[in-house]
Amino acid sequence: MTNHGASRASRAILAGLLLGPVIAFSQQGIAIDDELRASADILPVKMAGQKLFKVCDFRFGDYAIVSSKMGGTHEDDTTFFREVLTHSDAAERFTFVMKGAGPETAAVKAKYSMESGPVKRYELLPGVTVGAGDVSGAIDRLDGEVAIAGNGSAPWKLHLRVKRNVAGVDEKAGVSSLSNGARTIEIVDVVEAAAEGASQGIPARGYQFVEDGKALAALQFYGGGHPTSHAGMVVYLRSDLDADMKLVLAAAMTAILQAKDSASHR
Repeated sequence: MTNHGASRASRAILAGLLLGPVIAFSQQGIAIDDELRASADILPVKMAGQKLFKVCDFRFGDYAIVSSKMGGTHEDDTTFFREVLTHSDAAERFTFVMKGAGPETAAVKAKYSMESGPVKRYELLPGVTVGAGDVSGAIDRLDGEVAIAGNGSAPWKLHLRVKRNVAGVDEKAGVSSLSNGARTIEIVDVVEAAAEGASQGIPARGYQFVEDGKALAALQFYGGGHPTSHAGMVVYLRSDLDADMKLVLAAAMTAILQAKDSASHR
């Protein structure tokens, strides 16, 4: 067990060494489905600072959090190699209520957990090995439930699995979905394609929500540039969806944004 602040500082220093100078892509945004782009309401995300025991105040279009609560956070660090490489387990629970343009509200309860630590070993000297390259490997898990108040329908289960490095340079979603038992919406990675001649850097990233091959919505949670930046967050939501489905998707994307914010602080 080690001091959490010291271990986080060690990870931050290591992330800086891994990143070096960061050059953003051309800010084109994530490459979402053409039909979705043509039919979607494009909603920039505004974010206020997180208050004590509250979820971050995410707002986009008519959608806003009207109440929230952050539960207790569990964190366990095991440090080795002179406090440079750390294996960390962390988990937190949160709930919130979101409202859209109509009177309906969506209640969300979720748990975000992260496991990080060296995932590859390299020999520096005979008998001496150290994690490198993927030294900051992490696995993020988000499990939640979205329920529309008063409509009597089954709640939607949200599952997101992401493998990343803690520096934020690279990540990949595993099998992830939003499902109410009768319908299943896949959550898949979407990134920005670099324009011809653009400098290589960290592209914008997000997720697309796809049901039976049809893209219903997309979330750009990262707009490019420094990996801890919250600039460039955007929601794409099909305008022809019914109000309840829009609210379910908006609430699920907000839960993901909260998990991403938590991940950026670990």
